[in-house]
Amino acid sequence: MKQFLKLIPMLMLMAACAPAVKVDPIESVTQQNEVAYYPSSTGLVWQYLLEGEVPGSIAPYELKVEGPQAIDSKVVTAFHFVGRGAERWYYRDFNKDGVFLVAEGTPSFYEVTYTPSVQEYPNQGRIIVGNSWNGISRMKISTPQIKNREATLTYQYRVLAQEKLEINKVSYDAFRISEDKRIALGGSEKDLTESTLIWFVPKIGEIQRSNLSDGKRILVARNFK
Repeated sequence: MKQFLKLIPMLMLMAACAPAVKVDPIESVTQQNEVAYYPSSTGLVWQYLLEGEVPGSIAPYELKVEGPQAIDSKVVTAFHFVGRGAERWYYRDFNKDGVFLVAEGTPSFYEVTYTPSVQEYPNQGRIIVGNSWNGISRMKISTPQIKNREATLTYQYRVLAQEKLEINKVSYDAFRISEDKRIALGGSEKDLTESTLIWFVPKIGEIQRSNLSDGKRILVARNFK
């Protein structure tokens, strides 16, 4: 996530130097026979613009499911996020207990692993207004200059509401979820915090994400129904 880089100053320069990757608009929509509650099938694509941007007037950000990959002997699902000079990979474990972020990074620029993995979403039966989940994970951060820097991530998610949204004349029934994170770097360094709002739709994914670092990112296209 872009906001993660802005939380950690030592990674900001590395992210800014990432090579530009061209993103083309989605030209066709394919029908998926079975899209999971938390979509993760290889080849799924989502495209996003920032609030106020007009589709077709500027290149979108794109998130694509690249498929299975092994990390430390564990098979996870790789997601590739690109656009406007940014490039990041996210490695997630989808299981009966929900969706877990195992690691993230940009090749040759930075890598973060989480122990235990960060629970981004719970079992689908727990996506109910009023429910929450939280955890503490040890972060191991590496860049070309810094190897295996450790930090502690404390996080909490809350399902705040279920609400109707209309985006580009498409209606959604979305769950609004808050994400609060605190990163303790240790020593005399001040803890880093950030709060994010996420609008999640089952079998579609995140249709909006908003925080102070990134502004509001809005879904404008996807290659599945």
